[in-house]
Amino acid sequence: MNWGGLKLTTAMGFRVAPTTYPNGDAYLFHSSQPGAKNAMEGLYSESHSLPGPRVTFTTFGDGPSTPRLRGIPDVFEGPVGDGVEGLKADPAVYAATEHALLVYVSEASADAGDIIAAIADHPQSVAALRRRVVIPRARFDAAIQLLDALGYIRKIGDNYDIAVPVLTARDKPLVDSTLALSRRIMATWLTANHDTLVHELAGLSSMKAGLPFALPFSEVWHYVFGFAAKGLAEDGFFADPRAEGRRERGYVVLVWGRGVG
Repeated sequence: MNWGGLKLTTAMGFRVAPTTYPNGDAYLFHSSQPGAKNAMEGLYSESHSLPGPRVTFTTFGDGPSTPRLRGIPDVFEGPVGDGVEGLKADPAVYAATEHALLVYVSEASADAGDIIAAIADHPQSVAALRRRVVIPRARFDAAIQLLDALGYIRKIGDNYDIAVPVLTARDKPLVDSTLALSRRIMATWLTANHDTLVHELAGLSSMKAGLPFALPFSEVWHYVFGFAAKGLAEDGFFADPRAEGRRERGYVVLVWGRGVG
């Protein structure tokens, strides 16, 4: 409903795709109407991802779950942002430092991703992992410590095992069939309800200013699928990120391999 829904609504002509410029940058008009006092807790509509060479780390949840301190990449964003805040008076130093930190974060995440990918095959001892994940010892130890502390892996006897959902190439047929079904359901709903959305949201400032509904549609769609996800979670269709006893409140974490999804 999130990434797939945005692609689908663009393909159906309901949403304007980001404009790509000659330098490779892509920008999308984003509109948010001020004044609404929506209860955002449980409105699952926000994802953060960090792609790596072998896997992508993703968190998905509601707005109040930010900062997601037990999820990658979110766990890095606060320290990086806070650490460079005092450098903004010197734009050159600020930009260079932030860039360097982001490079290090990407490298640390790639190390963690290599370990996750290795353990996803089957539980492994530290000695076996060191043979499979060939990186400097200090980086290896740091990655293991991070994944263990965040709850991505767990120690069972002498071996580490996966403790969060990890999608690999063997899961691709299931992922593809699920996404295909999701697209059919969303396409049917959108065809039946798009005109109603346009009519009911005609009072938005962007609409009264004469802009086409396709421009603010990205923001609208996040509310549509956010409420849908909220209802599905409350009905038990999938795990409720705000269920009692959850270690991560308001969000879920996911790791998925290249080519999956």
